[in-house]
Amino acid sequence: MAKLVIVQGVGDLPLQYPLEKAEVILGRQPDVDLRLNAREVSRRHARITCKDKQYFLEDMGSSNGTFLNSTRLHGRIELHEQDQIRIGPFLFRFEDAPLADQDVVIRASLTAHTSNAELYRHDADRKLQAVLEIAHQLSRSLDLTVILPRLLENLLRLFTQADRGLILMVEGDHLVVKASQVRGPSRIDGPAYSRSVVRRVLEEGVGLVAEDAAADKRFDMMQTMNRLGIRSFLCVPLKAADGRTFGVLQLDSTRVGFPFTEEDLHLLTAVSLHAATVIENADLHAELLKKERMEHELALARQIQEGFLPQDFENLPPTVEVFARVYPALEVSGDFYDYQLLKDGRLGFTVADVSGKGIPAALYMTAARALCRLLAATSTSPAELLQTLNAALAADNPTMMFVTMIYGVIDIATGKLTLAGGGHPPALIRRRGGSAEKILMPAGRLLGFTATPLNCTNTELVLNPGDALLLYTDGVTEATSADRSRMFGIDRLATTFAGLPEGEPLEAWGDHIRRAVAAFTGKESPADDLTLLLLRRTSEAVDSALA
Repeated sequence: MAKLVIVQGVGDLPLQYPLEKAEVILGRQPDVDLRLNAREVSRRHARITCKDKQYFLEDMGSSNGTFLNSTRLHGRIELHEQDQIRIGPFLFRFEDAPLADQDVVIRASLTAHTSNAELYRHDADRKLQAVLEIAHQLSRSLDLTVILPRLLENLLRLFTQADRGLILMVEGDHLVVKASQVRGPSRIDGPAYSRSVVRRVLEEGVGLVAEDAAADKRFDMMQTMNRLGIRSFLCVPLKAADGRTFGVLQLDSTRVGFPFTEEDLHLLTAVSLHAATVIENADLHAELLKKERMEHELALARQIQEGFLPQDFENLPPTVEVFARVYPALEVSGDFYDYQLLKDGRLGFTVADVSGKGIPAALYMTAARALCRLLAATSTSPAELLQTLNAALAADNPTMMFVTMIYGVIDIATGKLTLAGGGHPPALIRRRGGSAEKILMPAGRLLGFTATPLNCTNTELVLNPGDALLLYTDGVTEATSADRSRMFGIDRLATTFAGLPEGEPLEAWGDHIRRAVAAFTGKESPADDLTLLLLRRTSEAVDSALA
């Protein structure tokens, strides 16, 4: 029975979906046969129909299209073995009934290795010339999208009986058709292949030839070959320098009386050994370019992210000082801090930690920070802000990410401080003179996971002149020692906070804390995002109060 194998997707999908009905509808609507719950998917996106044991795929006027083997679908197209179907974030592989190994009629096999003398035993000059010519053609590029079609083009020219060339490569746990080329009006117009043949080539590392398999009655049992009218084929492995087989190269013939021979197997194997080196080098080159591009994009993303966070701490009234910094574990971080002067003259500030790391956390962080800034202008208290923020985040959160946060407001004139927390580590207060302690406040619940009420409460206290406040993320307190037996912890952080030199700039205080964590872990770069926000009332506050 034919089926769709789920290669990639989101949500709770079965690993396989059998195509048991004459028509199967795929889409986002609850009543379709295979529901794909993602915004990019239309309500009734595509359908697969079966007629006379042949399967056809058709787009149903979707907004974002249906893609078959990376090409946007137009009209009704027949599906073939191993076809790949892309619908939004979902990738499927079409598979028909599996074939048994005994159904394959192999006329000869050959070990694919450069030390195999059989490769050049007959007509060595012609074979060597062909190999060198193809190697020369392939060496002109390091782009697989150029190399693979060029290789098949040369092979179809060299093997005049071949009607189709196919290159498959291993990606993860499955095979992907990377290139396919046919000669003229060939009967073979799809990337279908026999899994039995390919599996044997991959597992045993041998090349195979079926000289005229259609003459054998057992060949009729091979549904894929029979449907395509293949009478003879060559299939050889592509081997990496370490001996690992990373793909196969296959040539097929549909014409009567023009079978591949054992000598053809020798020649194609010799070509494949050289081609595999070129393909492997091109693949490594592509990975290097991809890595460099990713590093560049991440560095750019970090610059953009840092642009969102306040960097100028000099534009505050003289009665209060603020310094904050994110030390990311990756190029971009899910942690953030913020502060803003409110219309009534108070100062709002926050430190937050988004679940996860990297780009997804950074995107969620951007949304949370923007909402927080917007709500700060209208909220009457930190607890109200967190409650409203939680409802806004939970209302549209398909990835089920969340954020922990402390939000606070300080009256710059009086030092009255109001804090509220949502699943975040407690703030620390350092009194003038050096004592530091944890502020006793309800921990609250993390934000964004569910819209149910937080039941958040405010905690109020007074920050006197010379007193300082420390907000941080769990990247500080959960940093582990070099032997991973201890965590930095709140008590150690309070001791570090209390021991900071009186009167030093807050930036220097932040650097002291960061270096204390680094010394404890034995690592200069943090294992988790590490964020600090320091706020201190200055001696100017005394003069202001007296005035």
